[in-house]
Amino acid sequence: MWGTPDMVSKLEHVLVRTPTIVGNFVADAQWREPNRDALVHEHCEFVDLLNEL
Repeated sequence: MWGTPDMVSKLEHVLVRTPTIVGNFVADAQWREPNRDALVHEHCEFVDLLNEL
C-alpha cells in the first residue's frame, strides 16, 4: 500500500533516494546551482533521523 489515509499514523516503510550531485542543474532545469556538499549532508541527516524512529 502506498501512502497513508491520515497524517498521524506510524511510518512503517520509507523509500529514500540519494540525491544526485552530478549534472548541470542550472541549464537543464533552470534552477540555481545547489550547494552539493550541503545537499549530501542534509540527506544523510534526514536518513539518520528516519532510522531513529
